[in-house]
Amino acid sequence: MLLVTSQSSDAALAALADVEKPDSPVRAIVSVDKLKEGWDVKNIGVIIGLRALASQTLTEQILGRGLRLPFGVRTGIPAIDHVDVVAHESYTQLLRSKDSLLERIASVAPSPGGPVDAGGVPPISTELPGGTVRITPGVVGEPGNSDGVLGGMSEADLLIIQSVDTSAVSIERDIEAIGQHLPFVPGRPRIVFPRRERALVPVPFSLESVDMDAVTIAGQQHRVNYEVSLQGQAIVADRNLDDEVNVRTEAVTSVSATQNYVSAAEVRTDLVMRIMNLGLVPQLLTERVWAEGIADTFLAASGVVGSEPEDWTSQRAAQAITAIASLVRAAYDRNDRQPSFVWRPVELLQPRPKPPIIHSWYSEFVVGAWYGEWTKSAEAAASFDSKTGEFAFATLVDQSDDVSWWLRLYPSDGAYITRMPTGRYFPDFIVIDTEGVHWLVETKSDAAAANDLDVAAKKRAAEDWVAAVNESKSFGVWRYLLVTESNISNSPNWSALLHAVGVL
Repeated sequence: MLLVTSQSSDAALAALADVEKPDSPVRAIVSVDKLKEGWDVKNIGVIIGLRALASQTLTEQILGRGLRLPFGVRTGIPAIDHVDVVAHESYTQLLRSKDSLLERIASVAPSPGGPVDAGGVPPISTELPGGTVRITPGVVGEPGNSDGVLGGMSEADLLIIQSVDTSAVSIERDIEAIGQHLPFVPGRPRIVFPRRERALVPVPFSLESVDMDAVTIAGQQHRVNYEVSLQGQAIVADRNLDDEVNVRTEAVTSVSATQNYVSAAEVRTDLVMRIMNLGLVPQLLTERVWAEGIADTFLAASGVVGSEPEDWTSQRAAQAITAIASLVRAAYDRNDRQPSFVWRPVELLQPRPKPPIIHSWYSEFVVGAWYGEWTKSAEAAASFDSKTGEFAFATLVDQSDDVSWWLRLYPSDGAYITRMPTGRYFPDFIVIDTEGVHWLVETKSDAAAANDLDVAAKKRAAEDWVAAVNESKSFGVWRYLLVTESNISNSPNWSALLHAVGVL
């Protein structure tokens, strides 16, 4: 079990980042107001809410942590496609608010021919048992809606509710099916895709960037010691003619409180120490010089002249230190952030559900069907979107002597190239030649390669990515290849294809 809070150690956060890996020992995560949004893990099976949530937005955020399809598509196995939520009333209230959506969803049974994509949903029960709900991720398609989204609803809006007993029976029935995945290919290599992601990195901050005019204004606001008055009240009791006692309060003369005083020199020392101990700048001599300059500017504006002694009340000194700390923090917060990139390696060849039917690669081609009996594929089976493009390329490299391995890529693998200013590009293949070079390959029709501006933009993004990967010297040698259907059909093998494209 892993506990995650805002004070979690680096080791705990590292274990959290690795929960999707097959060898992760973590089976349960206790999140203390931490994992609400921005945490996209695909292997969450059960969410247990240990407290009621008053905010519907927060409830939806927490539900969203489990609404990721492990393999990117619906498999037809409920124990994989669903997330179980053992919930407080805040969750059931959220589900009741979805009733109008549930009535609009058409029940579509999983396809017997293979994994179900996000457009199909199992039958829906509207029973709402006390405490436990079952939710199915995905996006629902609606007749006539080409984008596959029902009224713009996201995956969090597709909910299935069923009883605990029904859920348990279904899970038991699926235990054997869960264990069925594509068999590992003997001798296959470890393939890691160096994914490059944008990050905002703060520009190094220095006290030099603190606005001295603001420091002067703050100093002017601390020019005098203020007296602290003690206002007293007396309780007075009077007895009237009826022998009744009336109690009242009366103000008494106020007196000035005795205060502690510190010297201006001590205030300067405390100001410099406070600035340097904010944790915003390194403990360098240059930064200390700037801190002393800020303190001197502040004290001069507050009326301290040269080395003349001046006593400050403790209250005035404390307020001055707080004001300076706020100014420095404000300068740090205004510090520009610049876009940068970080490497987040993606471990490919993760367990993949075994399709119900795997055809021989020499069988008749069908879009979306799975084909096996390869000799150099790193996975036992692969699926393709086009015959003369992807499928033809796979058969070519599988029979090439100068190719060691090839791997078909799918969007669910997470092997994408970040495009600027926004977007992601998912290539089609990785080919490893006999010299160990990794080739990222995209197949396109002749017309798209010649005329499609988006294809050209993807090619530029991939070439920039290749340059960055090779410059990092951390992931071996990578190259990019865009091939057309004509290049494939006119090339008998991998070397001939490289010559046809013009890279050899």
